[in-house]
Amino acid sequence: MIERILEEAQYIVDTHASLKETSIKFGVSEKVIQKDIIELYNYSYALYWQVHRLINLGII
Repeated sequence: MIERILEEAQYIVDTHASLKETSIKFGVSEKVIQKDIIELYNYSYALYWQVHRLINLGII
């Protein structure tokens, strides 16, 4: 699970993919992606803030 969360986050940062695009790529629902982003905070603070910044800026 941790590996998937980190892979999803890195994919979002690298490609600026939307939550929907990311959910399709990883075969999970958008709700799971949202939950994983929140959970990411516990595993990689720096990566969490990169994803969070993209979301807040409206890039994804």
